[in-house]
Amino acid sequence: MVRGLYQARELADVDSPRELRSIVGDKAAEMVELARNTRALGAPFVSYSVLGVDALATFYTRAHVDRLPLEQTELPGASTIPSTLSDRLRGFHDVLTEALVDRNGLATVLRSSMRWPGPKGDRPPGLDSTQFIPSWPQAEPLTFPSTLYKAYATLCHRLHDLPTDEPRDAGLIVMDLLPRLAWQGTAYVREGEPIVEIAPWGGGGQAHRFPDSATLREAGPLARRSAERLCAILAELAAMTGAGTRCVELEFLVDTDDEPLVLQRRTLPGDAGIFHTPGTYEGPAVDLRACDTSDVEHVDEMLAFAAGKAAVLPLLEPRQLDAFTVAWRLHEKGGPSPAALVLVPRPGSRSGMPSHIPWLLRDALPGTLLVIGEAPAKVRACELASDGTTARVTWQ
Repeated sequence: MVRGLYQARELADVDSPRELRSIVGDKAAEMVELARNTRALGAPFVSYSVLGVDALATFYTRAHVDRLPLEQTELPGASTIPSTLSDRLRGFHDVLTEALVDRNGLATVLRSSMRWPGPKGDRPPGLDSTQFIPSWPQAEPLTFPSTLYKAYATLCHRLHDLPTDEPRDAGLIVMDLLPRLAWQGTAYVREGEPIVEIAPWGGGGQAHRFPDSATLREAGPLARRSAERLCAILAELAAMTGAGTRCVELEFLVDTDDEPLVLQRRTLPGDAGIFHTPGTYEGPAVDLRACDTSDVEHVDEMLAFAAGKAAVLPLLEPRQLDAFTVAWRLHEKGGPSPAALVLVPRPGSRSGMPSHIPWLLRDALPGTLLVIGEAPAKVRACELASDGTTARVTWQ
């Protein structure tokens, strides 16, 4: 196998998961195994190739990148990239243009595949990023490899006591941009039964959650036969992980012919709730939704006031105080945390970063009850009760 751009058929011949991760990074290695399992079921899988980890490592060496001081703003958003990186990493665009010359003029999806430097079982979700390119190559700057250093990934490194200023290794998954997509969703499968969240493709509509396969078949947006096929594929792919009683998360797309395509799979920790953390809270609530991250002193005052109470804030909202910014600030500054967080999501699909933020918060704020839900315009007190899958929120 030569260094450079690996085709899917080449990677399929590598049997060792550890060797695969060393060649193409963690996400690409997971994709290779998912592709094997999917094809064994006779289900379709997207065409892809992978630029190996060596390409970026060679660039680091030639560009003399051995340390990357990450000068973040005091209250960065989850996807904020340090401004100091742009000049150091811009030259990798030329490497990609040469490696992907056969894709000229093609619609392309680029997905990073970071090689997590800690134990594999500790690897957080959400480290990687995706970029959609209508026609390769493009004049605008590529997000890769700068997105490897987004604030979310840096906080994950800090929470696991890993260096943050060392170059981060990664491969790059190269995929066709799929036409005629209708739906996107995430399924959570435990012992063969899925909970399915599905929303219109593109994020323009409301997401709907179906608690089991029967409800999806009867009340979901897909034709009954297509819903049955989707649930069967999800159950089989979850079973192939050997997860036992643990929950398996799978991200999928559905085209306009109701044909499903599973793109990602991972096994969740055995004792974790799927959407919330288990627990109860009763007491005062503080609304942090109006906090502006430009006033750091005011944010610190509000976080101090919210200590030991339930705090209401956006799940993910750039340029506002949101769940990630709270986790970042409390980890950096220290001090007591809120007793509970009620995280208000945006309308539409919660695939991607909105689904990853709660998992980061479990590490960053281990003693805080996390509930995803809605809140009225004015809050004074609340009662929260969660079993990890469902939650009851009562406002007073």
